[in-house]
Amino acid sequence: MKDRNVMRERCGEIGMACRALFWLSIIYLVLLLGCEVWLALFCPGTNFSLTLTQTPSGMTGTGTLTGSLEAVLFGYEQLKVYFENGILSEAAQAVPKTVFLIGFAERIVLVIVAIGIFWCLRVIFRNIDRSESPFCGKNVRMIFWIGILVIVYAHVKCLLFPVLYLLAGVGGGNLTVVNPAAVGLGLLIISLSYIFEYGVTLQRESDETL
Repeated sequence: MKDRNVMRERCGEIGMACRALFWLSIIYLVLLLGCEVWLALFCPGTNFSLTLTQTPSGMTGTGTLTGSLEAVLFGYEQLKVYFENGILSEAAQAVPKTVFLIGFAERIVLVIVAIGIFWCLRVIFRNIDRSESPFCGKNVRMIFWIGILVIVYAHVKCLLFPVLYLLAGVGGGNLTVVNPAAVGLGLLIISLSYIFEYGVTLQRESDETL
């Protein structure tokens, strides 16, 4: 009984941390969305600049915003967006604001996916606290969706936004159709959901026997 209470207390602490991360991420998302709208509608293009550097694996770059918004909201003199090698082409130099906004939007989408993962974790630990057992149908679904979201998170960076840069005419063509590491990790988590589903079945049979 003592070990069970200790484990329940630890699960409660982890669940509280997941809830905190979830709500902090929500606040951060609202802040990012507000910034994206303000930058798109009210910030002049002259406030944006883009520095590109040629590397052996393609063009790399840094988008920079100078102005007062980031000083108020972020406490920095400049707000920057970093682009990985081969994501951009030289054509991006002509439209720094567009490139910056797409890069900033990538950050927003990644936060949205992370919020989905935190929400699933929040639900899992809340269910453990209520039922005193991790084996329930809803937890199985949440673990399954965490696996899916892990795969989505990786492919937002390596596939979705590189394609958007190409469609905008500023892409360097460096994209990855499948990220094996992310798919492997996601499938491992999805496999755990089936293990938990088996645990739910065993627990149901045990309860019916009793």
